[in-house]
Amino acid sequence: QKEVFEFIRKSQISPVKSIHPPSWNKCGRPKNAFLELDNGSSFCARYRDPHNKLVLGEVMSFYLSQLLGMDSVPAVLLAITNKTSSQWKHVDILSLEWQDRKPVALIQWTPHMETVKSLVSIPKLLLSAYQSRTVITGEYLRNVTLNLNEISELVQWSSMVLFDFITGHYDRFASMQDGADQEKRPTILSEKVRNLLKSTKTNKLWWIDNESGLFDAYALLYNTVGNSFIKYHKLMLQSVCVFQKTVVESISRLYTSENPHLVLEGFASRHEPLLDVFPKDF
Repeated sequence: QKEVFEFIRKSQISPVKSIHPPSWNKCGRPKNAFLELDNGSSFCARYRDPHNKLVLGEVMSFYLSQLLGMDSVPAVLLAITNKTSSQWKHVDILSLEWQDRKPVALIQWTPHMETVKSLVSIPKLLLSAYQSRTVITGEYLRNVTLNLNEISELVQWSSMVLFDFITGHYDRFASMQDGADQEKRPTILSEKVRNLLKSTKTNKLWWIDNESGLFDAYALLYNTVGNSFIKYHKLMLQSVCVFQKTVVESISRLYTSENPHLVLEGFASRHEPLLDVFPKDF
């Protein structure tokens, strides 16, 4: 974690060297951008004005992952567009149809995830448990044969299930659960998962595009339209009971604190000086 925050600190003061429009395999939709900084680091920039709670959701989801000891969310830092500032003066932000003095989330670009080989499907063991309404426990795993890569993937998935449950992320596996139900087509669940990529170099899973987490997700989940997503998250959580001990302990500490949201906000504020640009009523 120390290395992550040192990377963020250095990137916060590094000028933008170049800026490029997004593509299907690098930073996605229009008004996003691929940035390179003077310090050699690369980022996907997420511009969402006037829907800036999505930018806030991105950065706070990252800090929640760090608070819980999860390392599968790319680093996120905030920036304010300002074409005359030392940070932006070497690039043309207007070419992206960005307005001046707006918040942008800069999400660390992770290489080796640009091809179809990086796309990921749910592990068959977990899908089987989900569909049969059984639970993967330690005892359950003693009766099946998994190699080290399969065990690693299952543990990474179990952490993601916890993370998406807490943040309410509706645009990853939950959206596939919704699609499978709405279309009455369970084969959707076997397709490649949205906003989840695997490094072709390390086989590590990365949970990307977390803008819907927390603020936008909670606004959706806690009304009648989003009730089904609450159900989907619970069903996934009820399908697996094998988790990293450190992650469970971190969640327990946060859960038992008097004001978990203030713990998260304080933690993020210590590392992100621009957090106060957002109103507190999202």
